[in-house]
Amino acid sequence: MAEQPKAPFLKTWISILIGVGGVLSGGISFYFQNFYQPEHQPRTLNAAASLEKVGESNSFIALKGTFKIKNIAKARSEVLAGYYNVWGIQIAPKEEDEAGFTSNVKNQIAAGHYSEYSPFARHSAEVSGTPVLVNKLWGEREQAWLDPELEYPVEFHVFIPPKKYDVVRAQLVLFYTKLKNRKRVGAKWSVLDGGTINAIPCRKLSGFENDPGKCDPIDGSTPAGAKLWDELELGEIDSVSEISLLSPNAAKH
Repeated sequence: MAEQPKAPFLKTWISILIGVGGVLSGGISFYFQNFYQPEHQPRTLNAAASLEKVGESNSFIALKGTFKIKNIAKARSEVLAGYYNVWGIQIAPKEEDEAGFTSNVKNQIAAGHYSEYSPFARHSAEVSGTPVLVNKLWGEREQAWLDPELEYPVEFHVFIPPKKYDVVRAQLVLFYTKLKNRKRVGAKWSVLDGGTINAIPCRKLSGFENDPGKCDPIDGSTPAGAKLWDELELGEIDSVSEISLLSPNAAKH
């Protein structure tokens, strides 16, 4: 009996193998693009802040604040700490000659003794900053995350006595990381003078679950802290907004 040709059989299996290979290749490509790659990319958040006057009475000036937070990464971001402080600022006039102004700027910048978001001014000075509203948005006990490419608005109202402050300043702060790092890193909270709240990332120690105080603060300004910061893939973002409460009809001098 003559042997049957094998060509059709081989062609069939080659087609099947090509098809399976295409499916596997497509599946691998899909997994890489939608799961592996996003999870291994750095987390990135955007935040924008605004303050606006929405009302006034004999007793109060009503302000509305809005923070818009957006996760622009391709994977979710775990929030370690999220909070905001709102201060009432009093401004006083001052006069400083050119030499004194230049010397003051040089000395303050070189020594690092300057307040963030407080520019050096020749004709005025911030003489006080009083917390008028504080809020803890997210923390260890209230585990939170931001899903990719979604925007999260945070709104608040604050009521200020008239003629009490010249400027109101609001600041939002967020610390975040990846899900895989949650077991190793948390946040350490504190209350500063006057009632301002503050948080910094910390490395969890044994017993943290029962005692949140067992957490070593991570100082990103030191070489060791910066290395640990990178190892734990930490991120920080803050956003600030200000509004003047000075009357536009105030007398000019």
